[in-house]
Amino acid sequence: MSPIEQKFQELKDSGWWPGEPLHEERRTPCGRGLYRTYKQEWEPDPYVSIHWTSTTGAHETHGGIRAKWAELGFENHYLGFPISDEQDYTEKNSRGEDEIKGVISFFEGGAIIWYRDTNTRVVLKRINNEILAVDEREKTPLDIAERIAKVSGKLLKAFLIDT
Repeated sequence: MSPIEQKFQELKDSGWWPGEPLHEERRTPCGRGLYRTYKQEWEPDPYVSIHWTSTTGAHETHGGIRAKWAELGFENHYLGFPISDEQDYTEKNSRGEDEIKGVISFFEGGAIIWYRDTNTRVVLKRINNEILAVDEREKTPLDIAERIAKVSGKLLKAFLIDT
């Protein structure tokens, strides 16, 4: 079983259905890895991709994060390949409690956050192992850096890259 097939099975076993495969595994245009695309019936953006390289392993992207990554040119953009699956992205609410606001995926060159309430996507860039960005809604770079640090476990600096 290939790493992409293993990731697909792992997602299925967790109770999440990536959809029907649209093609066999293919080499990426840059030649560094393999990918396979799947299609779901219920997503607004119904496509799911599983990308694999020998250095990043196999990771899925879907929904708003995959749409933004596709818009940027997938792995051919400075973000490169995914290094994580999507995970919850939290912010503090007015009571100081963590509240899930969206999802985040980390890539070789940064990260993409998708906010559920506004369908906003924020692209973060990694420079010298620090992710740089700003929360476009609040204009508070240190707040978003602290939130991302909580997710990634790293100390981060911040400024606007792309939305």
